[in-house]
Amino acid sequence: MWQILKRIKRTLFPKLKVSKWADRYRYLTQETSAEPGKWNTNRAPYQRKIMDAASDAETEEVVIMSASQIGKTELILNIIGYYIDYDPSLILCMLPYCLAAEFSRRRLNPMICSIPRLKKKVVPKKEQDGISLKDFPSGKLITIGQNLARYAMKSRIYKIVLMDEVDHFPISEDVENDVIKIAKERTKTFPNRKIIKMSTPTIKGQSLIEKEYLASSKEEWCVPCPCCGKYQPYEWERIRFSDVTMGCKFCGKYSTETKWKKKKGKWIASAPEIKRKRGFHINALASPWIEWSEIISYFREANRRLINGDDNYMRAWVNTMLGETWEMENAESQKHTD
Repeated sequence: MWQILKRIKRTLFPKLKVSKWADRYRYLTQETSAEPGKWNTNRAPYQRKIMDAASDAETEEVVIMSASQIGKTELILNIIGYYIDYDPSLILCMLPYCLAAEFSRRRLNPMICSIPRLKKKVVPKKEQDGISLKDFPSGKLITIGQNLARYAMKSRIYKIVLMDEVDHFPISEDVENDVIKIAKERTKTFPNRKIIKMSTPTIKGQSLIEKEYLASSKEEWCVPCPCCGKYQPYEWERIRFSDVTMGCKFCGKYSTETKWKKKKGKWIASAPEIKRKRGFHINALASPWIEWSEIISYFREANRRLINGDDNYMRAWVNTMLGETWEMENAESQKHTD
């Protein structure tokens, strides 16, 4: 009877999207966040469409190629919480081996415990050998390091597959050992499957997340110029160090970080005709958790080391601040002229 009433309710009322679920139920704890309290998607509004794509009927794959400091882990947690609570599913969450156990212990478990409706549903099982199992009504969540993914996928099917930091998964030319392809294969039973891949990119030509992004809708987070109102992405080349401002690519006028970030942004796709595979790219200039002055400071140190022959710091800066791949032959182009 209860299942019938639930179906009637969802027929009469619009389906709850991931962002709405998070705004309604998610709480951030002091142990896991510098900003504890009720979740508010408007704190980082670019997160809304990414989360909602993970519950959109038209979308099958979601690709996020991003910088650090944009709240990527929180997106994963919100999607997991939604599919435990609102749309119970068989879920696989796969991370690099070195991150899987820590993610489960320090991020996933506290999130579940902080939300009463999740805590009463989830039955945790003993975590061992890098595998975390959680049962809940009509579903199951397996969190695992990619090195053990073949075990997790043996004779199992999943409706939702989340893969974080895929550029740190080992590359395999052998189809039988390609865990990403195997994971996708295990979702074929479900017509409403969701395959979500996230990562900061690494090396040009080797980056899996860049390859996936280039085959997607290729959406960039854009904001209107405070002066002329024309939409454009945040671009490092237009940052002026002297007064920490960014110039408009259309009218050429410079505005402060505060003025740019007060404007309502939106995602603009280069390939809007691609509906089944949504791809999002965003850099740290859009983040509310790191100031442009800090990004400039990190760049200056990276540039100093680059001039002295050490490109490691600059490579990390390009990956984690710009959310772009590193091209060794173009190292000189990373040097910023203020």
